[in-house]
Amino acid sequence: MESGVKSIVNFRRITTILTGTTSLLLMQLMAAINSPQNSLFSGNFLGELTSPAQAGQTAMTYRPPNRGAPRSTQGTGSRGCPDAGPVGLSLLAPNDHTGLTAAGHPAFFWYLSDVPAAPLEFALVQPGVAKPLFVKQMQPKQAGIVQIEMPKELPELVAGQKYKWSVSIICNANRRSADVFAHSWIERVSPAPEVMAKLATATSEQDKAEIYASAGLWYDALETTYKLSATKPNHPAFMNSLITLLEQGGLQQEAAKERQRMAMQ
Repeated sequence: MESGVKSIVNFRRITTILTGTTSLLLMQLMAAINSPQNSLFSGNFLGELTSPAQAGQTAMTYRPPNRGAPRSTQGTGSRGCPDAGPVGLSLLAPNDHTGLTAAGHPAFFWYLSDVPAAPLEFALVQPGVAKPLFVKQMQPKQAGIVQIEMPKELPELVAGQKYKWSVSIICNANRRSADVFAHSWIERVSPAPEVMAKLATATSEQDKAEIYASAGLWYDALETTYKLSATKPNHPAFMNSLITLLEQGGLQQEAAKERQRMAMQ
């Protein structure tokens, strides 16, 4: 009888010890989980569950077509244009090859270092055709990236045809030879079937931008990326995608300016 009582007492002691030990271990584990220094539940672990967009990273990779002779002439500034001020003008187009698009009515982009006092003129022409396809004058209200879209009512660009586009600062409307201008080229192409299939199943505009870039469709990648960054200017992934694309297109100075602007936000 006495032996049985002792066994029960010992069992209760062991149970109490085990319960206390388990509680202590659970408390330590919960403290470790809640600790910001805990590597198990920090970004090192959750990084596998976090998308590049959420982490502020970008998968943008521009793969240009076969590079050829330089296809762009960039403006160096509005010297000789006294009323416009020292405005730098550069087109957001590759310098060493013709940028491609799959769009019939693409968008065009350029960069202004400051707001010019003189008006700007955009022109899109087809070589060998006297009349421009599209001409428009404008007065930008702010510096930075400026865009213009080809109106939908105009005929679409023809696949396989190269077109020249330019932006001019009109220093003197009566003497257009004094204009400060830059010009580049664009060619419409028909994307490969696998590219079209990827675009059809893309789940976001960011995915589409990366598909365009990977397929070498410069103007489409730039338009999609720029619209994303303009819609959410404080979204690090969208801004990084735009900066990365500019860098990969050889537009280092413009990318640096956008990076500086991003840092100031």
